[in-house]
Amino acid sequence: FYGQEQAKEAKIFLESHRKLFRVFKSVEFSPTFLRHLASRGLASFGDNRIGRVLFPMGPLLAQEIEKIERELMAEHKDAKRPNSLLALDVGCGSGRDVIHLALRGWNVVALDSMKKALNRCIDLGRRQQCSNLITPLCAKLSSPGSLTRALRSGLKSPKFHLVLVSRFHEKRILRDLVDALVPGGYLLYHTFMMCNTKPASTDRKVDRGFLASLREKDGPWFDMGIQVVRDEDGHVPGSALPGGDKRILSYFVARKKLSERRIQK
Repeated sequence: FYGQEQAKEAKIFLESHRKLFRVFKSVEFSPTFLRHLASRGLASFGDNRIGRVLFPMGPLLAQEIEKIERELMAEHKDAKRPNSLLALDVGCGSGRDVIHLALRGWNVVALDSMKKALNRCIDLGRRQQCSNLITPLCAKLSSPGSLTRALRSGLKSPKFHLVLVSRFHEKRILRDLVDALVPGGYLLYHTFMMCNTKPASTDRKVDRGFLASLREKDGPWFDMGIQVVRDEDGHVPGSALPGGDKRILSYFVARKKLSERRIQK
């Protein structure tokens, strides 16, 4: 680690994901060590501020975020103003994606049912000097409409350019997720596929094609103008490494239809 502050940050993050990580050894950071990691494809160089974050952005968000930002900037006049893009991370946990989005200038609502997880998220935001762009929202999502009610009661503006669901699944709020999008907004859904043995509960996993099927007649997204941009599944980066997560996750991207009159030339 590079300094005591980053060591503390890593400890907070790893302790909140005990089911995913085992710490075998810690080493002192050095430029030589970073170059060694980069040569093996395990690290990359980029913006110095973002480079201070010890944990990576989620793989689906990392693959899609630049394209999403370009599209939103082109089609939404308001999106060109600093800190005007709005994101909602549902089931955010300790907030790794929340932090990365805030560092990119997004205003992010971090929603989780666990106050301890939200406190860790805000603590990480303070360490990265972006907590002013993060709004924590504690809510239990257990019934149809529960997400919509939580957003309306806790926020002035409950509509978002991006709704992110990562390693979380609650089928009773599927309609709420799309309802939370502005026209032209994106939904990213990155959760466990049914073929995995863990998590054990089938309520936390999705079948292949399930999310796209929600647009069909009698489905919760049938009349909501949702368009599927990407519908795939696969491993996460690093799955082939010793101790890597071998589970299959969804890589699903959908977009709410943008009416012609809202397109800003």
